[in-house]
Amino acid sequence: MGQSPLKLRDCVDLTRLSHHRPAQRLLAARNALVSLAVLLTLGAAPAANAADEPTAGTATREGDAVPTEPGEAISAETAETARSRTLTREMAEQGESELNKAVRVFQQRYLVKRHRLELQLGGALTVNDPMVTHFAAEAGLFFHFTDQFALGVTGAKYAARDSSTANTVESNFGLFAERSHLQAGGMLEAQWAPLFGKFAVFGLGVVQVDGYLIAGGGAERTTRGTDLKPAGEIGLGMRLHMLRWLSLSADVRDLIYSEKFQSCDAASAGVCGTAIMHQVFTGLRIGIWIPPTTTYRFPR
Repeated sequence: MGQSPLKLRDCVDLTRLSHHRPAQRLLAARNALVSLAVLLTLGAAPAANAADEPTAGTATREGDAVPTEPGEAISAETAETARSRTLTREMAEQGESELNKAVRVFQQRYLVKRHRLELQLGGALTVNDPMVTHFAAEAGLFFHFTDQFALGVTGAKYAARDSSTANTVESNFGLFAERSHLQAGGMLEAQWAPLFGKFAVFGLGVVQVDGYLIAGGGAERTTRGTDLKPAGEIGLGMRLHMLRWLSLSADVRDLIYSEKFQSCDAASAGVCGTAIMHQVFTGLRIGIWIPPTTTYRFPR
């Protein structure tokens, strides 16, 4: 007799694939297709072996003979082959369905930004002024029109501290440089995120990030007068997607504004009493996303 065809229990149980993660479902579905290929290869084996078997009444070896009722044996073999092919066809259809669920053109993004609000809270400090260090407590609210573009408002409250360099200059040389300390400010800010990527963290998981550019305009108040001074900012940052409702951003910003001094120097470009100030801030912000959950649509 021919080799018995594989049973349904010998293959991967595709009904359990829905409980796996997408990557595991894809691997299990691939294994299922391999099993189906084996079934298709061995499905024709019974018919081929039956053709090679001797007819009724012919001795296969000394003392042995084929069954005396060949018609009944062939019918049983044919029924078994038909049942095997039916199972193979059903499993192929089920495997194709599971692959359609598991295989996507784009992997699901962990954090969807489109049409969501982001409340940002954080802090920053200046890194370029050798005389004064500014510390900023910041808050912002952004609306993300798409996953790439967002528009929002930010506000900051500043605290300033003279550096050791400034104290040394005053004590050793008797020079008292004019200082401009930031007090508070606000910006209308736009963010554009053209970059999106992911990386593995020591084999523990995959972290998704996006890189964005910053541009904005607003006003700042300093210790040199009570009037508001027009200001602008440019910068860049990186956002780490921690949870579906929480993110962590790190950025570098150049805050640009004009300030009035009593003395003239090279920075005033020949206009006494006016200078263009650059305060380069680097900081961290926590992003809280509203609503906290979103419905994801898989692109095809």
